[in-house]
Amino acid sequence: MLCIALALLLAVFISSRRSTVTKNALLIAVMIPFWTSMLVRTYAIRFLLANTEPINNFLETLGMDRVVFLNTRFAVILGLVYTALPFMVLSLYAATERIDRAQMEAARDLGAHPPWCLPTFSCP
Repeated sequence: MLCIALALLLAVFISSRRSTVTKNALLIAVMIPFWTSMLVRTYAIRFLLANTEPINNFLETLGMDRVVFLNTRFAVILGLVYTALPFMVLSLYAATERIDRAQMEAARDLGAHPPWCLPTFSCP
């Protein structure tokens, strides 16, 4: 569910950009993880979450105690979302790109907010 929520927000945000240069740059940023092996990406996440590596070192410089991230539910969910998110974003982007823009404009005229805009924030 977390992956669907993040991917839908990102796909709608990318498809709503008017500039093709911006769209292409965002799509390339989503596709960059495909250019590396899944094993390399998994070891990169493992490296970041290890007890003696960057995140815990940063927490230690802030004066906090070290936190065990590896072999926790958080680490598993982070790894799964990180590996599945590009697949979900690209498939949802293809679907949201085909939405009729006239309907979106009509919804905004009737008072609807952009999909990425949360009700608690003021959006244009």
